[in-house]
Amino acid sequence: MFYPHLGNLNKLCNTINLYSGNRISLGTLEGFFDKFTSLVPNEDFRKIMKFGLEIGIFARKGNLYSLSELGQKFVKLNNNKSILITNKQKTFFRDDILFKNKKLKKGLKEFFDKFEEDDYLGTFVYYRTLSEKSDFIQFAIFLNNLGIISSVNNVFILKKDFLGQISIILTTRENSSYNSLGFIQELKKIQGEEAEIYVLDFEKKRLENLGRFDLAENVKRIGHINIHAGYDIKSFNGSKNDIVYNRFIEVKSSCTETECFYLTANELNKARELKNKYWIYFLRDFNKEKITNEMLMIQNPYRKVYEGKKYRKEPVVYFVERI
Repeated sequence: MFYPHLGNLNKLCNTINLYSGNRISLGTLEGFFDKFTSLVPNEDFRKIMKFGLEIGIFARKGNLYSLSELGQKFVKLNNNKSILITNKQKTFFRDDILFKNKKLKKGLKEFFDKFEEDDYLGTFVYYRTLSEKSDFIQFAIFLNNLGIISSVNNVFILKKDFLGQISIILTTRENSSYNSLGFIQELKKIQGEEAEIYVLDFEKKRLENLGRFDLAENVKRIGHINIHAGYDIKSFNGSKNDIVYNRFIEVKSSCTETECFYLTANELNKARELKNKYWIYFLRDFNKEKITNEMLMIQNPYRKVYEGKKYRKEPVVYFVERI
């Protein structure tokens, strides 16, 4: 698939918007397009046009072309009518086109399958071999222009802000593969750690607001130290008489708005043991950059989730041992 420079795509959108009251022919459009002064590299006009049709920002009726509803929204975000794409346009393109269009999502999956974990940077990188196909490099430039990756010394680096979205794309059923399994697991690990830190800070502030600064200082995150504990954070309810830990929190999070999460057998057993002292804090559509995140707090999940009827439970992992 051909991936144009975003400046050229924006230039073509502006051309259609300025010179067509309704629809315009391809030949006329090409003539107007060439009259624009451009600060971006020359690219094949017809390839750019084809790309715009494929991603749904252009509409075609017979031999006439116009901006689709999506394309009109894209153009309106460029108030100065500049060829250079604005930050608002980049955000719109990422959220409403790149992460939703089937062909582009397939390209993202194939691209990021080649990346590997970098513990030092806390994200995923690709080390160039200088033997990559031109399509791969072209897509890398495209994603760099959108601000999704950065390029430093022949290394492509996935920006942390987009770990969640890339995780969703890689974990969809039609995109699953063994190559991306480690990548997906690490993405979930990173998001889980960020969610735990978010909840840790939330609990401290909750207790401070109750006037229990002494308890806030003693809220502990233990899930990263003791993976067999069955919960991630030990805290307090915050009443006047509290002196020992009486709120044990398992943190769950997701990159989507769907209210679903996984419970291990260990977590379920601990919930059954602790009853009302056990909580699940579920962060839906979690992003650490948000000022506030929507959080569902479930007390005694063994009774409300496992024994209750408001949630559907489905076994997805089995322990198998030869006898």
